[in-house]
Amino acid sequence: MTFRVLSLSGGGFMGFYSALLLAEIEDRIEGPIAERFDLIAGTSIGGIIALGLAAGVPARDIVASFERHGEAIFSGRSAPRSPHQLAIDVLRYIRGAKYTSDALAATIREILGEMKMGDLGTRVLVPAVDIDAGRPHIFRGPGCAQSGHLRALDVALATSAAPTIFPMHVIDGIHYADGGVFAQSPDVLAMTEAKARFKQRDEDIAMLSVGTTTQGFEFGPMRSPSLGLTDWVENQRMLRLSWAMQQQCAGLVVGETLGARYLRLDSSQSTHDAAVLGLDVAAPEARSRLRAMARSRISGLSPQEAAWISMELKGPVLSADAAE
Repeated sequence: MTFRVLSLSGGGFMGFYSALLLAEIEDRIEGPIAERFDLIAGTSIGGIIALGLAAGVPARDIVASFERHGEAIFSGRSAPRSPHQLAIDVLRYIRGAKYTSDALAATIREILGEMKMGDLGTRVLVPAVDIDAGRPHIFRGPGCAQSGHLRALDVALATSAAPTIFPMHVIDGIHYADGGVFAQSPDVLAMTEAKARFKQRDEDIAMLSVGTTTQGFEFGPMRSPSLGLTDWVENQRMLRLSWAMQQQCAGLVVGETLGARYLRLDSSQSTHDAAVLGLDVAAPEARSRLRAMARSRISGLSPQEAAWISMELKGPVLSADAAE
């Protein structure tokens, strides 16, 4: 029997796109997507979505929460479009995190309540960075003694504590930052988990990986090969480059290992998209564009992709005993 993995990339509010794709897939398979997977991995916003799905929350409800609260979590501002706007934006986080995590925590609580990691209905893997020890950290649940007692809310805040955007999140006295620092796309972590922890062979693993429109990268016009801070900050170029390279690297590794059993769903941003979308841009124009991109991606599934979803996401998942 196939061991099925769902892997969800990070990307700030662009994860709205991921949630929309998953809602469309739930409509196609006529049921909760979490029930079709043995393991769900998610980083940052992908971690929030992963925890929500594992808690039994329909993807449409997660979409609705992001829609309602996106501007409270971040703001209703559009992406900076001039040097003056960029300078003002940078000043917002030059001496501290750009936003508090209060609205984010309230939104996550709306999705997850006070559920513990040990009470989730599907296995999850959620990466974060242990800042105090200077090393990666993996939260797991259910069935993990180290994480089972933790609130899923705290794990969600830890994995999404993007440096300069949100404050670090403290759990049991340890400071955690966004898992996207090392695993913006957790595909390789999820595949390794399936093999090492659940003793699955490569040929028995199937993975659906969902992005946040950040896998492709276009730098745009350069005034010079010698770029300064403002050049790299403009349109979040440094972040976008890091995200794109991490996702492409993960896709190459997992795709080479799993072959046709690996499906990646994502969209590439055009130059216009990059000027509208952003890690912390939840403005109406951004939401509208992400919604259009998700609709286009689902309606444009190739016959092979549609067949993958139809064939791989049917039938029961492995039992916990069988997997462990």
